[in-house]
Amino acid sequence: MIPSDLVDVPSDYWATPHIKAALEARMIALKAENKFEPHIPLNRGELARLFAYLLTKSPEYNKAPLTGILVPVEGPFPEIERTSLSKKQTVTKEETIQPQDRVLTGPNSRAAITFDDGTTLQIEPNTRLIITQTEGKKYIKQDGTPGITVHKLLLNLEQGELYGGLAPKINTKEPFRSVKLEDPEQIEITLPEGVTPIQEGFFYCRVLAGQKVMVETRSKETIDPLLLTEDKVWSKPEIISWIKETEERIQAQAPVAFRAVDPIIKLPGEEPKEEETPLPRPDKTPTGSQEKVKTAYLTFDDGPSREITPLILNTAEKYGIKVTFFMLGRQVEKYPDIAKRAFEKGHAIGNHSYSHQYQQIYQNSESLMQEVNRCSDILYRVIGIRPQIFRAPGGSYPFLKSQHIERLTEAGFQYYDWNVSPGDATGSRKSASTLVHSVLTQAKNKDPIIVLMHDTKNKRSTAEALPLIIEGLQEMGYTFATITPETEPIQFTRKR
Repeated sequence: MIPSDLVDVPSDYWATPHIKAALEARMIALKAENKFEPHIPLNRGELARLFAYLLTKSPEYNKAPLTGILVPVEGPFPEIERTSLSKKQTVTKEETIQPQDRVLTGPNSRAAITFDDGTTLQIEPNTRLIITQTEGKKYIKQDGTPGITVHKLLLNLEQGELYGGLAPKINTKEPFRSVKLEDPEQIEITLPEGVTPIQEGFFYCRVLAGQKVMVETRSKETIDPLLLTEDKVWSKPEIISWIKETEERIQAQAPVAFRAVDPIIKLPGEEPKEEETPLPRPDKTPTGSQEKVKTAYLTFDDGPSREITPLILNTAEKYGIKVTFFMLGRQVEKYPDIAKRAFEKGHAIGNHSYSHQYQQIYQNSESLMQEVNRCSDILYRVIGIRPQIFRAPGGSYPFLKSQHIERLTEAGFQYYDWNVSPGDATGSRKSASTLVHSVLTQAKNKDPIIVLMHDTKNKRSTAEALPLIIEGLQEMGYTFATITPETEPIQFTRKR
């Protein structure tokens, strides 16, 4: 509620209308009821936040071109038809996508288009997609770096299947054609009929070959014979994993949280009451004997592998730390010497099932325990113990049902999820610097942290990023430990 009168600002003062406008826009906050206290100076951190707010809210400052990155994900390489080229271009690595470019995937081929704010389009096999128009808005990410968020994204899905995850806040529990946006200027979506909302910010769209449709979905009636129902979407484990990874990517690129700041407007004759307090250095644990030790658990899933696991072990030895490997039984069968080396070096070994095949593992509680016990037997033959720590492939939610958890508990297992993930399991290969940035950003203000990474044969970026991740977390005040059955678990909130 904005007061009609401020007791410490004269009504005829030149800045009073601007002060009230800033209060109404929530750019600043009152120190006390009806008191603006204009004598208090603005420190550098508050000034930076104010500029960040202005840049992300002022229309004349925040418009920007929006560029997507096309990344091959699986199978044969996708192709691009560009208006500037006479023939198709095969995409073998990351490629910039421009408006009017047509992306084509063949049988067994998948691709993704990613944007700076984490927005992702997952393009399924046998799909033809044109991005007809894009528009971005500047924003400040939570780590203080500049970014471009999706403001307008006009798509023409000529045929095939498309999954989308949007960073801007939009309630997609209703179809886009009837949704009410929190901010009408925030994002505009054009998609064909047949759009299925999955959950907040996520959708699915399918168009059959020869179905000529390109409509504004918020202005046309529903025609949905092709809809994939929400229950059917949630029954596809690979889509659930993709949603989780996309959510984590979007979270890592989230905008800086604006906090109301004090003004640097002084009334005539008034002086500041106190000197500016220096800002603390970010990401550093305060020195002194009373400081709280923060704990980081670095975990690696889906190994061991001949190519990457030894690199992880070498780095851990160099820095004198121990990590946790959640191993697959089938991989331990292939590389027992590497599993044994990890165990003998003092690292923790956890059970991650035998096959990592979702449909096989999660049929019922019996199938889960068969996978777990098979992995346990293999680990016992190789390292001489049966680990009692378990990580569910894909995470506990939504895969572990109450009957699964009951059986795991009866067998003496404790299961562990994570609260930091750089997304190195996504189809697109991320650079080492991207992984480092993602881990350190997500680790802020968390204690303890369990970091999810992977040591499969194609995760060289993860191995390259590990030294800087370790050094960065050490600078933030973290020490490293391994997960044991006595470690307090981090487990996903069960929504169903």
